[in-house]
Amino acid sequence: MNAIRTGRLRWWIIGLVTLGTILNYLARSTLSVAAPTLKTEFAMTTEQYSWVVLAFQASYTVMQTVAGTVLDALGTRLGFFLFAIGWALSNMAHAFATGWASLAFFRTLLGATEAAAIPAGAKTVATWFPPRERSLATSLFQMGTSVGNMIAPPLVAFCILAWNWEAAFVVTGVLSLVWAGLWWFGYRDPAEHPRLSQRERDLIEAGRAEVSPPSRRPSATCCAAVRSGRSRHRVSCPNRRGRRSIFSSRSIWSRRGISISRRSRSGPGCPFSRPISAVWPQGCCPAG
Repeated sequence: MNAIRTGRLRWWIIGLVTLGTILNYLARSTLSVAAPTLKTEFAMTTEQYSWVVLAFQASYTVMQTVAGTVLDALGTRLGFFLFAIGWALSNMAHAFATGWASLAFFRTLLGATEAAAIPAGAKTVATWFPPRERSLATSLFQMGTSVGNMIAPPLVAFCILAWNWEAAFVVTGVLSLVWAGLWWFGYRDPAEHPRLSQRERDLIEAGRAEVSPPSRRPSATCCAAVRSGRSRHRVSCPNRRGRRSIFSSRSIWSRRGISISRRSRSGPGCPFSRPISAVWPQGCCPAG
């Protein structure tokens, strides 16, 4: 509790997301482990099984964008909760399959509801972490995809051997239901979370304010002035291959405070005594 109050709540939040990702991939991997048993049970051919797999992949692909839109509309807490309930119930419904067609139908439902896991994780990272920590936070919840695939074979095999193939889908679905409850009671946005310390809230808010300075486009006045000048002087700068790049400048530059020396000792082969960003007037750049 003390650790949470001293500024580590965001890492508990991403840990919760990681657990959800693990269970998400555990549920989807249940079929691949139980496939030999199901193919015998339903007398499925390889072609029929391929349709079952395709049903999941197609609905998952289509629902990726839809799931992100729903999460934006409902919010991360409610949206992810509903999708988690959906994939848990869809996974448990596999136990009622009577053939490859019904199995493909339940896989379609599972793919449609599981599509929200990665968008929800990305949205949580963007909400809870400053930019300098987002790569680490993203890698943590993405790690759950591999962990879920790793624990599926032993867990599903145990359920099949101890009970039956139906139990494998029920057990993995129940685990997701439990996680959905943890998510609903444990997650809030930073502005609403009662356990978030002021120090950590300030850190998150400061991270949101960190934006890169916008690139400045050449102002019309400056470029027009450059184009209107009559006199030119040429500056050459050798590159690494020995060729010489020619830069043209106009006399108007000197009137705007830009100094270009023909020789410089500040850098090898460079005619500018200072970096171009240091001498160029704010809001103006050379016409290309």
